Amino acid sequence: GKVLLAAQMQIGFTTAVGKRAVNPFEYLHLQFPRRISMRQIRNAERISTTINTRVLDADEAIPTVVTNLSATGAEVRVWEPARVVGQTVSLELILDIHKVRTRIVVSGIIRNIHDIADSGESAYGIEFVDVSTQTNIFLKSFVYQSLVEQPHRRL
Repeated sequence: GKVLLAAQMQIGFTTAVGKRAVNPFEYLHLQFPRRISMRQIRNAERISTTINTRVLDADEAIPTVVTNLSATGAEVRVWEPARVVGQTVSLELILDIHKVRTRIVVSGIIRNIHDIADSGESAYGIEFVDVSTQTNIFLKSFVYQSLVEQPHRRL
């Protein structure tokens, strides 16, 4: 099997060498693969979660749930009143980082609205913006801790 990287895609396939040549330089003739698989590569590790969170930019804080998280963004269940793609939101998350409850507030832009797999609910895809160094460290620590303790949560 081979794995190639093309832009933000990982491409995998199994093939066989048909012929090897050495002149004018070394190269291989490969059989065309029967099946090719592709997977998007994200900018940051992402984990599945169920983190109760609050939207802070409304008159009153609105409860919702983060269903997956990375250091660069999150999938958040849709809340009322609904928002639209392009709007900026402020989220408060309480993360358990090495047994220390840590409150972070992060701003993000809604990049998409989509259905959550297997639940029938809708969610916002949020890209975090203007993340402080400290908040970035907290997010990465939480994600990497989760990957070590529960590797099956990797997305």
